[in-house]
Amino acid sequence: MLTSTDVKQELIILDPGLREFGGHHPAMIEELGCSSVIAQKNIKVTIYANQDCGEDLRVSLSKNDINIIPHFKSDFYCYFYSNEKLSYYSHYIKILASEYYQALCFFENKKVIFLYHTLNWEHASALSLAIGLYQKRGGQNHQHLVCLMYNPSFMGDYGDIDKSRYLKFHLGFSALSKLSNVSLHAAEYELTKNYQAMLGQVIDWHPCGLLSAQYIEEINDNRNTKNKILIYIGDAKKNKGFLVLPNLLKQLMETISDPNIRFVMQYTITNDSKELADVDAALLKLQRKDSRVVLYRHFLSGEEMHQLWLNTTHIVFNYDESAYQNQSSGVLWLAAAYKVNLYLMTDTWLNREAKRLDCNYYECKNMKQLTQCLSDNIKYVKHKNIEIHDGSEYSQRLFSDLGEWLVEKLTTTRGS
Repeated sequence: MLTSTDVKQELIILDPGLREFGGHHPAMIEELGCSSVIAQKNIKVTIYANQDCGEDLRVSLSKNDINIIPHFKSDFYCYFYSNEKLSYYSHYIKILASEYYQALCFFENKKVIFLYHTLNWEHASALSLAIGLYQKRGGQNHQHLVCLMYNPSFMGDYGDIDKSRYLKFHLGFSALSKLSNVSLHAAEYELTKNYQAMLGQVIDWHPCGLLSAQYIEEINDNRNTKNKILIYIGDAKKNKGFLVLPNLLKQLMETISDPNIRFVMQYTITNDSKELADVDAALLKLQRKDSRVVLYRHFLSGEEMHQLWLNTTHIVFNYDESAYQNQSSGVLWLAAAYKVNLYLMTDTWLNREAKRLDCNYYECKNMKQLTQCLSDNIKYVKHKNIEIHDGSEYSQRLFSDLGEWLVEKLTTTRGS
């Protein structure tokens, strides 16, 4: 086992998507910074981020021997929603592969672990090219932990196969899976099944990376019964219902008259979209009319987010059915972990996951059903006393400490 007197073990995170306040990229680094085991075990964490990652973000995330270095020029999500032929992406993949390769060469004579917590198929293709090139030069001293986040469209019982998407994912992740020093991991139940079917191999697990052991303990000790309704949280996105937020909020304000209720929204706007700006302005106007409206219009630290969730009783999800039919949601996982009452206005992956995690959830297909259900529950606030670590093996793994999982991987590798 590693001890505090050992030479520092290094964990290298290559994250071209880390560039701004908002989303899961900084949230995961925040969680590592709050992990006591990372500090206790003398782990040095270095993140190679996008070159657009500003100094304010780097300073904010640099805790417990975490160092952030701007490196990648590529726009990580440039082709995320694109559906062109394979040849269309070849130049992008070559450029990103070169940037991955340069980062690997920085550690040519060191035995380190690289972590990739977010990869779409084009990133997987670039990474497999980079590792292959590095190994051709004789480099064999690295281990690579790859976390699987996006569905390859091998839908099983939940829809048809998107053949074009499936082909791209098969191409990118098959190449990665054949490398002996690469291990693939999935947090989510359906992703695990789909990748195992696509690749014909067992996929290991990893935690969702959103909760530390300390937070889990505080959640289980929490007995808050304040009626705060979380109507939106995260990056401002159309497919998460952000554009219809003013109308939804207005109807809730008119229907629910309880003066003790708080309608809470947290969001970050990371582009110059006029649509998003108009919604922001409309929400500010509604806030001025009703003191029950609470807006957090900025990125929250890990501790701030923890306190927000601890004081939340209800959460409304109005996600796009097409976009989230087979796409996981970290917000759903947090809502499940914090034992919040869920109100699902559409039929998506979130409904299936809520059932798997035994959440207290309600399917409300329209505003009338939503307001009625919320009104009933506000009068009779009840929380299910679910002890997360006494739950299913799936929930135990999903909500386990990311730092502890990584330390276990680092320890195993060091001893091999």
